[in-house]
Amino acid sequence: MILSTRIAETAVTIENVKVVIDIGYDKETYFDDQKRMNITENTVISKSNADQRAGRAGRTCPGVCYRIYSEEDYRQFADHKTAEIHRISLDHSILKLKKFNVGKILEFDFIERPSVEALRSSVSTLRFLGGLDEKENITHLGQIMAIMPTDPTVSAILIEGVKRGCEDEVAKIISVLLNSVNLYYYRSGNLDAANNSSINKFDFTDPRGDLLTFWKLFKEYEKRGKSGAKLKERANKYDLNLRALKEASNMLNDLEPIIVKLKDSLSQTKGFIKPGLGMGRNSDIEAEILKCFLKGYFMNLCYYSGNPNLGYTLLRHTQNIKIHLASSLYLQGALNHQWIIATDISKHRYLHTKVASFVDFNWIEEMIPQEHRKAFNLENLEMKPFYKRHLIPGISTAILLNFKNVSHSRIQALIDHKNVFFDANLESLTLEIWTTSPDIDQISTETNDIIEKYHESFKNTTIEKKYEGRTVGVIGIGAQTKELLLENESRSFIFTIPTYTDQPTYQSILRDFKIESYQFKMEMDSDKVLTCTATAISRKEAQRIEEYLTSEFYNCQFKYIPPSVRSTKPCLTSIKLTWFEGRSTGSGVIKYESAEDAKLACSRMNGHRIGETTLLCALAKSNKKFIKVVNIPFYYDEYQLEKLFREYGVNSKIIDTIINREDDPIDIVKGYKDDSEIKRILQQKIIEAVGSLDCIEEIKVFGRSPDSKKRKGLI
Repeated sequence: MILSTRIAETAVTIENVKVVIDIGYDKETYFDDQKRMNITENTVISKSNADQRAGRAGRTCPGVCYRIYSEEDYRQFADHKTAEIHRISLDHSILKLKKFNVGKILEFDFIERPSVEALRSSVSTLRFLGGLDEKENITHLGQIMAIMPTDPTVSAILIEGVKRGCEDEVAKIISVLLNSVNLYYYRSGNLDAANNSSINKFDFTDPRGDLLTFWKLFKEYEKRGKSGAKLKERANKYDLNLRALKEASNMLNDLEPIIVKLKDSLSQTKGFIKPGLGMGRNSDIEAEILKCFLKGYFMNLCYYSGNPNLGYTLLRHTQNIKIHLASSLYLQGALNHQWIIATDISKHRYLHTKVASFVDFNWIEEMIPQEHRKAFNLENLEMKPFYKRHLIPGISTAILLNFKNVSHSRIQALIDHKNVFFDANLESLTLEIWTTSPDIDQISTETNDIIEKYHESFKNTTIEKKYEGRTVGVIGIGAQTKELLLENESRSFIFTIPTYTDQPTYQSILRDFKIESYQFKMEMDSDKVLTCTATAISRKEAQRIEEYLTSEFYNCQFKYIPPSVRSTKPCLTSIKLTWFEGRSTGSGVIKYESAEDAKLACSRMNGHRIGETTLLCALAKSNKKFIKVVNIPFYYDEYQLEKLFREYGVNSKIIDTIINREDDPIDIVKGYKDDSEIKRILQQKIIEAVGSLDCIEEIKVFGRSPDSKKRKGLI
């Protein structure tokens, strides 16, 4: 079997191919003139593509082509693919036309006419780069760009490099950049190999981004002589493609004579100043390099949103853009630069950049004319938050997963038309809305309406089990567990406090309490509102915190976050049952993993009161990991005793908990020793709980061994 890309349609003939399977689709990359980016999408092929694919079978011997689409579908295909002039950037073509003194581009008689939007977009870009003036006439700089065999953006970067005296470094980075698609090998099939690959790459990446990383890589490549066993060894370690670096080296050889001509041309330009003090070699060379790329890629300036899940905002269209895992910035983890430029933007399901680098805001003021800064409102972005946010707490996991997976057309509509990002937190059970739209109240109202619609739909497909008026479980039809709400067991909570407290004193609010984890956020509206999500070490400690916060801080909003059983896809749920036959004798044993923990727990729990009963504890003489416990209430089982020791004793690993019981089973099963009788009791209890046995696939009861009073079952 041969799996082939589109290259097999025309460029390659393979011997003895007898069967071709045509799926009718192809991945096509085109240039979006409005968004100024390459977009890759799955598209249907044309009739000419289909005919070419069929021609691959029977080329050197008889063959057949199977098309996985109908004849009616084939008739609806376009005759040919979209012309290339409609799929590429027109910047360089327009610059060439302007060099030949073509007047208004919009009035030029193209053989295959591009769209008006594409022409206007290219003219606007060329004006920004300095290739055209305000009247759309070609400038001296544009004349130089037009004779260069590179894209005008790359030409502008090289010209700026010559001006700043770092043209050699810039040329090396451009050479790698233009071959960066194949620079790394990706090991997505093996998770461990992929993780190790990322760790190795982190060793050579520059924290400021991919451009300086490319420079670092190429210097290492040149230093090691561009070949040899040691170079191959290092390339294998970092998953680098040496062929891509070799192609970059060849491209650099092509760029060098261009740079020589460029220097000559610029030296004849009126007002050109050779690099001196404050530029090039006498200043921070790395900063000068990044300034050159800022000159060319300012239109791809991105601003950090403040949320690592949301990523950055492409200012040109106020669109969310994420750092691709192939980028050096992705490996930096929590390090998020406030400003970056994206030199490679693509869209496949979502907007992402594989090549991005840090820029300083002061460079923007230095390099970019004020009219362009005003267009993006850059000065104000530093003064106030770019995104508006709204937090909705206490959302069930089932609903959060629908927002996370964008499982509703109304959710998709908010994302597309209002530039909304939904941050569904499955740990804190909160939904945070992020948007650049001023209609945050309207978006919040519509989001709450979507949540209510989900609640209504779940009522028709789930059964709620209540105990003392409180929802204990929500069980889906077919035993699909949607949610388990045990609010009386929750140790996690969220609270908000209107405050003017400074950042360093946030942690002091919970300083005197035992906390497993916490996360603070400050919302900047008309007032400062402090939001905190935290988890205490026990339910009792969480209640202490609730009492303190509600009494100490005016207008404090406190809410428990119920624990949750989560699944990313529907599954059958098995309920494991464990019960103990026989009445408790009021004594038992607890075994800890370490003797130190057992000793500490024994000292803490000896004399602990449960109602009017006082526990008595002592370490076993033969094994110090065991604690003997007496005066255990008769209504306590093994689970309750272990929970008590975890909460008030030592919350570490408990190996086993045993309560001594009388030999005769008289409590739970009351003499029903036959498994079928126990099954009948369980069936009766299930009918009382959910109304029928339709959702049960199987009930098992396992007999107990002679030396144990523990019995187990499975539903």
